[in-house]
Amino acid sequence: MKTLGKFKNGNRVTTYSQHWDSYGNKAITVHQSEDVEPVFKRAKILKETTMPRGELKFKASIPLNVMEEASKLAAAHWGVKKHEAYREITQSKTDRAQGVLRTLTEGRDFRKLQGA
Repeated sequence: MKTLGKFKNGNRVTTYSQHWDSYGNKAITVHQSEDVEPVFKRAKILKETTMPRGELKFKASIPLNVMEEASKLAAAHWGVKKHEAYREITQSKTDRAQGVLRTLTEGRDFRKLQGA
């Protein structure tokens, strides 16, 4: 496997690699990763920050990689394309989109994103 390039955008790193597939053809693989430790720290600080009465309350800080994975899973479940699921989730107008957001912002598997 040969690395073609590595690009960093904030905490997100995208790596492009070239390799040979099972048919002997050249193929390119894109791997994205994100350091979520800063997201966890920021969520904890925001959770502990007291807001004046009547202001918005912090609920969660969701990294882009987590949103993309949630969109991919929702798209497969809903029978739509990934970008359509992403748009629906971020607009949060449907019950199923609100369910995905509720899982990310209130679910126990995502407590670190919620500042817990």
